[in-house]
Amino acid sequence: SCKCHKHTSWVGQMKKFLTLLFFIMFTIPLFSEFRTPVMDSLLTYDEYIDTLEIEFTQKNYFDDTKLSENKGKLYMDKQRNLIRLDSYNLFDEIDQYVITNGKVIKVYDKENKLITKTKWKDWYEAQTNKFLFDFGSYEKVIEDFNLVEHSDYELKFVNKVYKDQKVEFELTKKYFPKEIKVINEDITNIIILTDTKLNETIEKEVFKQYDTIK
Repeated sequence: SCKCHKHTSWVGQMKKFLTLLFFIMFTIPLFSEFRTPVMDSLLTYDEYIDTLEIEFTQKNYFDDTKLSENKGKLYMDKQRNLIRLDSYNLFDEIDQYVITNGKVIKVYDKENKLITKTKWKDWYEAQTNKFLFDFGSYEKVIEDFNLVEHSDYELKFVNKVYKDQKVEFELTKKYFPKEIKVINEDITNIIILTDTKLNETIEKEVFKQYDTIK
């Protein structure tokens, strides 16, 4: 099969995951004017997280039919504004990986050879849900979503206008996300997060390509 098609497909999957990542880390806790203790507990991670390493499994469904599933690992260095996403093959080995500094996204193969480069701004402009990246202004997000259901370890949100757009969180006992479900009409995207490491030193090898990002 054509490797170009494989690369294009993989980049698309990573774009979807990065969208959800920022959705998780920066946007969700401020969704609603109505706040609960659970939301406040989740919000504390905004200040607490400096570094993060976490395994993920991403599943995509149309109705009850699974469209795709992929696994990988996320690294985040908040102070340096760096994110790396590793994509695993069927043997849970690194197939390709992405590094971004919030300005540029670069995709590398397992041999550290550059596959493609995309400007963050260009990617942002191509997104249909731009509000996911409104880090400096949360008013729009607060206006558009309502907290509709909550329990000790669950939070569920619904878009005020587009009622078919929903986001659901399942949290650990420490109120960190362990499963995120994003629903848009018939399409459901689920991310399962495991093996979380917070504020532990990330090996220098992980971000060794950082200096090549211009």
